[in-house]
Amino acid sequence: MSEERLVRPLSLTMIGSKEEEGVQFSTEEEQGV
Repeated sequence: MSEERLVRPLSLTMIGSKEEEGVQFSTEEEQGV
C-alpha cells in the first residue's frame, strides 16, 4: 500500500514536468515562426 502511494506522486510529477516542457516548446515554436 505504501509503495503505491509513493509511485503515484512520482508519476504525477513526471506528467507535470512533461506538460511544462510541452508548453515551453510550443512557445518557442511560436516565437520562431
